[in-house]
This record gives sequence, structure tokens and C-alpha cells, in this order.
Amino acid sequence: MTVDRPYIVCHILSSLDGRIDGDFFDMEETMSVYPEFGRIRESYHCDAMLHGAVTAAEIYRVAMTEGNVSGDHSDNHREFVASTEAKKYAVVIDAEGRLFWRSGDIERRGEKLHVITILTEAVSSDYLAKLCEAGVSYILAGRTPLDLPLAMRKLKTTFGIERLLLSGGGVVNWSFLQAGLIDELSLVLAPIAEGRRDVATVFDESSYLADAAPVAFDLKAVRQLSGSGLWLNYIPKNMC
Repeated sequence: MTVDRPYIVCHILSSLDGRIDGDFFDMEETMSVYPEFGRIRESYHCDAMLHGAVTAAEIYRVAMTEGNVSGDHSDNHREFVASTEAKKYAVVIDAEGRLFWRSGDIERRGEKLHVITILTEAVSSDYLAKLCEAGVSYILAGRTPLDLPLAMRKLKTTFGIERLLLSGGGVVNWSFLQAGLIDELSLVLAPIAEGRRDVATVFDESSYLADAAPVAFDLKAVRQLSGSGLWLNYIPKNMC
């Protein structure tokens, strides 16, 4: 059977109580697990890493600039491809077009990445023009809400992305899970409980998904990590 989208691994570092943000990231216990998290990430040999806009604004902030746009919504809906030859891509879901980039080519952890932004057709033509000017590739996937399956198909057919590492935002992770777009869950637990209610978790419900339902998993592997961490590897049952 031919698969018309990338193989998608959701790879997440969380506290024992499922938080993916908070003070625990600065603690020694998390720092001792983080190298293992990185080694597992690299072992998947993914062509691209995907983040939501909120997460991307934090981790790629040095590659961004201030900006604003005005103007009508785009009426031609033409996509822009600045590069299909990158060794690795930074894919960002920015449905409403809120992030402004200095360049379409960025660097993280010593790796050069080309930025691909996933947008809805409702973004303004002025915003699309700014992406083109910066050399940022973008694809359009539906008007509202975002059509994730379509976006994933375009990542494969246009950019040749075969393996994608998903590292949301809890809302982004949940949206992918509900759409049946997670093939494998790689969850690294730091030996800390965060406890806060005001931070994102591994999966967070979205107001865009009125018909969301629980998803069951089958355990594929489990391994104790250095620093009292734990790696849990699951396959969603809808993928079995």
C-alpha cells in the first residue's frame, strides 16, 4: 500500500504528570534526561521537525522579526516553494499567519533548516508576500479549519519529506492524533511532577475538534534512561 504522507513520530519530553512546559525544564533532573531525549530524536532520522506557532515562536525566536500586515485575504492562493533541496526542514503550523521570519533558512543545534509554513487560505495576500520576500516556503491547506491530511500530503509530494518528527504544542499533537496522523508516540518522562494547571500537556483538546474522542495505544517498547528517566514507545491502535 502506497502511503501518500510522511511517517509521523510524535516525540515529546514531559514531566511525570504530562506537562510539556513549566519550571521543571530548568531543573537538574530534567537536564540529566535531556541528552537521552536528543539521542532518541536523532535515531529516528527524520527529514523534518514540525511545531505549532506558539512553540516555534519560542524555539526559533532569534530567526524572527517584528511585523504586521494589512490588506485583503489572498484571492489567488498560489503556494510558494523556495527550496526542495534542503537536508532538513523546519515545518511550522501557523494557520492565521502570525509569525514573521528574517529568512527561510535558519540554524538550530548546528543544523541548517529550511522553513516551511503551513497556512490556511484565509491569510492575507500581504502576509504571503512577506513570506516570499523572506524566502520562506509555504503551503495552503484548506480555509478553516486547517486541513491537516492535505498539508501532510503536500509535504511529501512537494518537498519529498518521508519522515516527520512532530513536537507540538499539546493542541497540535492532539489535532494530529484525532486526524489519525500519528504513527508512533515516543514519550520521554523526566522524574519530576510539575503540578501546574496553566501549562500545556502532551495532548490538549482543541475547540476546532468538536467531535474529538479518546485514542487508545499499544505499548511497543519501554526503557529506563539515565537520570531516572523513562522512554515509552507506543503505537496508536488506529494505526495497528
